[in-house]
This record gives sequence, structure tokens and C-alpha cells, in this order.
Amino acid sequence: MSGLIEIYNQKKGIRLENWLSDPKNKRRIYGKRIFYIVKANLDDKKTNKTKSIYKFGIAGSGGKGGAAARLESYINSYGRHSKQNPAAGVMLYFLAGNAYNGNILREKSKVFLREKFIKDILKQQELISENRGTERTFADLDYI
Repeated sequence: MSGLIEIYNQKKGIRLENWLSDPKNKRRIYGKRIFYIVKANLDDKKTNKTKSIYKFGIAGSGGKGGAAARLESYINSYGRHSKQNPAAGVMLYFLAGNAYNGNILREKSKVFLREKFIKDILKQQELISENRGTERTFADLDYI
């Protein structure tokens, strides 16, 4: 299984804490390298009155449960959805992955190459969010 397999892809997204709370979903990413697109509610155009900022990245470079742990770190950083605080929470929009293979260097993995390809295009199109790193973009979700 060397190609990337789409695991989740919905333009409307899902609350990341809801997706991760389903044990079936955690099993789907266990032992995989993943490529994902998320957005903190703090970075939503409804909350910050500017363009929405999406974060894309890779996880699971050590195999086993590393992919889920990386996604859970977003919940730890941005919190869970809350009516009292609309800026809290994280939405998941896209997730794809393949089986972790320790014999393949991270830089040669399909998820790394996908992330690099997207970074290069967004940088060329000047769609990377300034001062937020190379993995945050204000490009429309359909473009990413």
C-alpha cells in the first residue's frame, strides 16, 4: 500500500474532537503516515473577520499511534468546540494516508511529497499566510 488512501474528505468538515472520539477512526489511522487539512475556529473568517486560514501537515512519522497523537495536539492547543467561546475548537476537512514503513525515509514518503508539492504551489501563488509558517494558507479549501 504505497499510494495515499483518502480517509476523510468533506468541504463542510467535522469537529476534530468528534472524529477522533470514534474508535473506528483512530483504527483507520493507526500505523499510518497521514496528510491532513484542519482549521482552528480561531482562524475562521467568521471569528477573525479576515480570510480563513487552513493548516495542512503530516503526521505518523513513527508509525503506531503517532498520527492520532498529532491530531489530538490540535485539540490540546485550540480546545474543544464551545458555545461560550466560538473561537475554540478545530475542524478536520481532509485526511489521507498510507501504511507506515520504517524503511522509507520521511522525506521520500508519499505524505511528505504531497505536503511539499502543496507548499511549493501555494508559495509560488503567494498563498502562504505570512508569519504563520509554511503550512498555513488562506487559499480556498477547494484550491488546496
